[in-house]
Amino acid sequence: HAIGGAGGKVGPDFTSIGASAQPDYLIESILYPNRKIKEGYHSVVLETKGERSFVGVQVSETDSEIILRDAADKLVSIPRNQLKRKINGQSLMPPALILSLTEQEQLDLYRFLAELGKAGPFDATNTGVARTWRLLPGTHRVEQYGIEKIVQEGFDKKWSNHVLGAGNNAGWKLLSSRVNGDLTAEDITELASVGRNVGLVNIFAGTYFEKQKDGLVNFKLPVGVKADAWIDGKSLGRDNEFNVPIMAGKYRIVLRLDAKALPKALRLESKDVVFLNE
Repeated sequence: HAIGGAGGKVGPDFTSIGASAQPDYLIESILYPNRKIKEGYHSVVLETKGERSFVGVQVSETDSEIILRDAADKLVSIPRNQLKRKINGQSLMPPALILSLTEQEQLDLYRFLAELGKAGPFDATNTGVARTWRLLPGTHRVEQYGIEKIVQEGFDKKWSNHVLGAGNNAGWKLLSSRVNGDLTAEDITELASVGRNVGLVNIFAGTYFEKQKDGLVNFKLPVGVKADAWIDGKSLGRDNEFNVPIMAGKYRIVLRLDAKALPKALRLESKDVVFLNE
């Protein structure tokens, strides 16, 4: 599920679920997911002529293919000429999944969902805060590649194990913020870990935003937090707040944080743009 547009799309967005649904409905939906499935989120089972089965929520259908979103939030394409049978399925959420949590954790989850969408720290309707980030560990080897290239090449750039350390060859890694828009130091450190004997110097954090019309844009970090910043590879310098004239369009902003002095929470805000969850 996504909250504020950030997160998975297998199930309905939970941004305002607490304000629109009663607690007993939420509890029943979690304990017995097949009783109440929101329109558009019923799963389908596709069986192919090659005796393979695919389960997911149907995203689209054409004369040549059917596209499903599976339980791992991945899009899967099945050619129609390979389709043997299509069957209506149930919820992708397993029944009684919550029973793996302790009683207190269950209560915390119910309370959390019941607060979503209400005024306060669990209101995720604000589009003026970045919620979907990509992180890159800035090792010595990465920075030898060149800071300019790192910030210019975009989030699709792949890196080798030699550069990032074993197990980190996926390049930029996706991370969603907390509901209030914060990225905690613990979340950042966990995702940006590197292999042994690899020196971590900085952490790069980037996100997309869109400007609806030409004009001045103000970006703010939390009080006392400073970072180097670039927009589409153009340096904004190092500061806590940035004011920059921007033409209408879609952009990528990247911040560089000192890995040994991470802020308690990273948060990027602007009233002048819409941050994108992609």
